[in-house]
Amino acid sequence: MAFLKNAWYAGAWSHEVGRAPLARTILGEPVVMYRTQKGEPAVLSNRCAHRFAPLDRGRLVDDALECPYHGLRYDSRGQCVYNPQDDGVIPKGARVRCYPAVEKYRVLWIWTGAPERADIAKIPNFDFIDDSGRYAVTTGTLLIRANYELVSDNLLDLTHTQFLHADVFKSEAVMRGRFEVIEDGTTIHSNRWCPDAPPTPPLRLALNYDKHVDFWMDMRWDPPGLMRLDVGATPTGKPRVDGVHNLEMHLLTPETETSTHYFWADARTYGINDPVVEENNRRALEHAFIEQDKPMLEAQQAMLGTAELWSLNPVMLKGDAAALRARRVLARLIGEERL
Repeated sequence: MAFLKNAWYAGAWSHEVGRAPLARTILGEPVVMYRTQKGEPAVLSNRCAHRFAPLDRGRLVDDALECPYHGLRYDSRGQCVYNPQDDGVIPKGARVRCYPAVEKYRVLWIWTGAPERADIAKIPNFDFIDDSGRYAVTTGTLLIRANYELVSDNLLDLTHTQFLHADVFKSEAVMRGRFEVIEDGTTIHSNRWCPDAPPTPPLRLALNYDKHVDFWMDMRWDPPGLMRLDVGATPTGKPRVDGVHNLEMHLLTPETETSTHYFWADARTYGINDPVVEENNRRALEHAFIEQDKPMLEAQQAMLGTAELWSLNPVMLKGDAAALRARRVLARLIGEERL
């Protein structure tokens, strides 16, 4: 499977990256992340150019990463700057790939394509993550043993909440609400509007309101797999600003063709400084993501095996419209890179 290379991928949460080397596999390639003494992020190939030892098992000497096998040291740009053998002569070609990296929205982003095309402006807007005055933010990470487009499909068709997450999020209004898909350039919007309906249990607790509500679930997708979900509720007939809502960030980074790093964040407008609300919210999210989504997606991948999705002639439903468009956009962008 080909991946989109000229794109930003989440490599880690900013708080995960420090002076201790951190290893991850991204798009099938091993990388190592660390910070210089000035706190700047460095992302290098994790394969030493000599005997391909994993550099994350080494140590930092000032700002150079020392290979644990034969002691070659690489600076934050990937250039070998020290050789303990051969009278210190640096072998020609002794360097490892350096990936452009930036920090934004509490995330360390890695550019996997041509360095000269790396542009921070291409990262979609998730500014709510930094608005601590208005939102309380919960974050998490998990590794899903499934292809990242399966995870994207799951998030773009939220009708699955009525079955897979029925114990927490079930509401018949999801099936009878208004559903629209909007394609804007390479951005896909998948919006559900559910008026005059009983609130789901989490929304009922957040609103402290037991009557009918209008609620919404609006998802924005940008390639390669960067999603923003706005889900909320307001008393029936009232404007959205009178209600409560959660804004969520879902960042999908392929580890391999059949595994995905899933970075998620949830920002809520209620219970800002309430540790009980925080704990209950985290528990509900982790229950849905870890105990329900993850096993189902991994079971799907097991059923697919090495087969390509379309080769199995999947039946399509109305709720698949956004996922289909996202797959087409991604396939087109990957195809254009090959030209």
